[in-house]
Amino acid sequence: MQKYVFTNYHEIFPTLFALEKERLASLLPYAEVAHVGSSAVPGLGGKGMIDIAIQVPEKAILSALDTLKSLSYIEKAGVFSSHFFLYQDLPDPIQNIRRYHVHLLPEGHSEWLRFLRFRDFLRAHPDACRQYEEIKKEGVVQAEGNGVIYREHKARWLQEIFKQLEIPS
Repeated sequence: MQKYVFTNYHEIFPTLFALEKERLASLLPYAEVAHVGSSAVPGLGGKGMIDIAIQVPEKAILSALDTLKSLSYIEKAGVFSSHFFLYQDLPDPIQNIRRYHVHLLPEGHSEWLRFLRFRDFLRAHPDACRQYEEIKKEGVVQAEGNGVIYREHKARWLQEIFKQLEIPS
């Protein structure tokens, strides 16, 4: 599966998230589960992955990590120093297989707020949403599959938005 390709938004994204949220919530009833990332913003194209943020009480973080692994999520260590990052490829009615990313955070973590505020900002500001989409398209071309280059391409624009929103980057 190619990870750094541009995919137009599809109206199935909220449904795919809801189905996975239901599966996760059944085993993590104490968790808050939120749809974040490009697939959570109607009309915003991106990599076509379903990004999920999960917030749990700090004392439950390792138990939640074990639960996610029992659901065949794979932990990718070192991607983020601030929280656990996991992924899984699940069957998909549109493209056969779709990647799901999970960001597992302890309650009160600043990254939780950043995910939600940025998503909500993009939902409320169509011009910024279009700008971000263009930056993502350019990033895919420039990165040629390299995730570091892709993230670096978006970094300056994101830092400016986070600064406006008073979100630590």
